[in-house]
Amino acid sequence: MRNLLRANVNRCKHDLVFVVCVLSLFIFGMISVVTLYQDKVNLLNESTADKVFGAFVIPVCILLNLMCCLFWGEEFDGTIRNKLSVGHTRTHIYAAQLLACFGAGIILSIAYLIPASALGCMLLGGFETNFSLLLCYYISSLSLVLACVSIYCVLITLVGKKGLGTALSFLVILLTIWIGRQVQNLLTIPQKTFHPFVENGEVTYAYIDNPLYPTGRKRRMLEWINEYLPSNQSWQITFFPQNAVSCEHALKLAAFSLSLAAIMFVIGILVFQKKDLR
Repeated sequence: MRNLLRANVNRCKHDLVFVVCVLSLFIFGMISVVTLYQDKVNLLNESTADKVFGAFVIPVCILLNLMCCLFWGEEFDGTIRNKLSVGHTRTHIYAAQLLACFGAGIILSIAYLIPASALGCMLLGGFETNFSLLLCYYISSLSLVLACVSIYCVLITLVGKKGLGTALSFLVILLTIWIGRQVQNLLTIPQKTFHPFVENGEVTYAYIDNPLYPTGRKRRMLEWINEYLPSNQSWQITFFPQNAVSCEHALKLAAFSLSLAAIMFVIGILVFQKKDLR
């Protein structure tokens, strides 16, 4: 297992796609702060570095889709059989790939946070949020990254081809975004609605209970989906510092992500154990 992980890390360091992704996140971190600084100067608003802290979550999760599918997909061209022939188990091979991809996600997040934090302190006056709370936000972010990596690894294992796996992963991303948007629309339906009444030939208006407003078990289910679905979590985490989200809620989302990652890992192992590697 250790040798597999070491080999994957060395391979990742020399991978052109990974290097380009790291540079992209580094540049994105600088651009995010400079853009916010220009808005602060031109619009005279009171922006701080908090507004850019969580902006890496969505780009990292999207780029990892490409990285995981290319990195893990190439293994199905024959490398996996070579690893099996020298005594490695399928469980160790799968786990090493997942951990390598997750490690790549950590590096991508750091590549963003280093320039964003440094420039944020110089141009925007630093963070208003205390360090312990920012750490909770970062833990929640990495938990979501691990959940996304686990999903991508399952999808590429199902198809066994990097091109098809990439397309399938993007399709799943779009589907979860659409589902998440529908859930958010339902949760934002107003509880009261302005309704016209006709009485004695005169039209009057009054607030009444909105029949479309979800209540009870339906609302609890929608709120659970909103917090569990990776696409919705990514939007929430992005704006954690601006919304002053509590550490308890951040860690709650982290627990959801870790549970999803564990489920996907078990599914991935089961699928990979039965995968025909001809």
